Amino acid sequence: MTSHPPAYRPLPVLCALVAGDVPWREAGVPAAVVRVEVIGLVQDRLVYRAGDGQELTTSLPPSACLGLFATEASVALMQQVRDWLARQGATDLPEVTQVESEPAMLMRVLLARLASEAGGLAEVASSHARQVTVLRAEVETQASIRADLDRFIGDVGLASLVCVFATGDPDFETQIELTPGAALRQLLPVASTGVAGIAIACAASARRLAPLRVRLVAIEDAAILAQWRVASPQEDGWIRLGLPRALAGLTRTLVLVLDSASTDIACANLALGGHQALVPAQLSDEATGESVAPHSLALKVFAAVPGTTPPHPAGTVMPDPADAVPAPFALRTVGHEILAGVVAEPAPPDGEAPDTIFMSKHGAVLCRAGRQGRIPGACPAGARGILLRARIQAAAPLTHAAWFGVEEPELADEAEPDPALWRQVTLDGETLREISILFAEPLVEPRDLLIASEPAAPVSDDAVWIVITQMQAYL
Repeated sequence: MTSHPPAYRPLPVLCALVAGDVPWREAGVPAAVVRVEVIGLVQDRLVYRAGDGQELTTSLPPSACLGLFATEASVALMQQVRDWLARQGATDLPEVTQVESEPAMLMRVLLARLASEAGGLAEVASSHARQVTVLRAEVETQASIRADLDRFIGDVGLASLVCVFATGDPDFETQIELTPGAALRQLLPVASTGVAGIAIACAASARRLAPLRVRLVAIEDAAILAQWRVASPQEDGWIRLGLPRALAGLTRTLVLVLDSASTDIACANLALGGHQALVPAQLSDEATGESVAPHSLALKVFAAVPGTTPPHPAGTVMPDPADAVPAPFALRTVGHEILAGVVAEPAPPDGEAPDTIFMSKHGAVLCRAGRQGRIPGACPAGARGILLRARIQAAAPLTHAAWFGVEEPELADEAEPDPALWRQVTLDGETLREISILFAEPLVEPRDLLIASEPAAPVSDDAVWIVITQMQAYL
């Protein structure tokens, strides 16, 4: 056995640790209980043997350890393993059980631990059920309060829709035709707070037309707040689009994205407003952002008390819940079991401490300045980008340059890495710096995260470390 086993893999969630020639098979243990054969401890990592005979290491304890079994010759090793598990944060650890040729004793210990784990899970499930009951009651209470608020606003005369922006009478002599498969984009010149409805001017047509699809999008979140389908009108005029509740919360910049609901059939033409000298206010192509006319759409925007139910007039088109489109991404935290797989590149010589480590207590990855590290599979398949937070850990205040990148698959030796997949940042020990890397396309397969930095200036004998405190993926 070398001092640096080649592979890292977390322990199974539910397992029993065995050292020595313990009569496991004779005990008839259920297959659901995974037997982990302990070999030893190297550099504060547990070395164990997988079912295929491969030697593996881990620095993370199992979620549930059902037993620590040893023979007379290996009981000292297993006691060291128990102490290691405690140092790594494991709780409710079983005592080391010495088993020579008594399978019944092994089975009794496992059954007792299984019963204890089952009891703990039942208690947790009961606690969660009680919490769900409390949350349901709170949701009902909030719904009742909201209904009371709506009634109060109506009683005092505040339940009204106010037109907060209008381009004036629509010019139906100046229309814009939407090409099937190509969307247009119109910036709304009002903040999101209180917005409750929008009116657009549509022209009638004697032809069979596809419905017009309208999406209300918050720019900062890239979130689609509502989506409407508008049938071709029988005559020229305004079409009201309503929201079930007036927008509240953080202020956002709003845009309308309009296109035909069919990729083959055109929809109704839209009337334009007056000339707009400001290019951002002009109607533009959604894909390229280029202006398609020196005009805006003919628009009206209505507002109500934020967070309340607006009193929409008859004929208002409401969003179809079936057409709701989720935001294009959500942030998901990369788990500790992935971060714990960090490795130094190149690997340190035998007997030397690694320059790239994972600290389970703090959930952080550390890479010594001047060295390089890699987190295998840190960027999951389907990710549209990654967001990580990093800083410097050093004895004296200083700043330090670091690089973070995403490995490209099958990159030829002479090929240059894609600069879009790398970020160079200057870190310090006071500020937690956010580093974001966005991909042109979602990842087809997991990619490794690469870490590098300049050598530290010899200001002291203490080491300078790059610390990654959190990593998230846009999915």
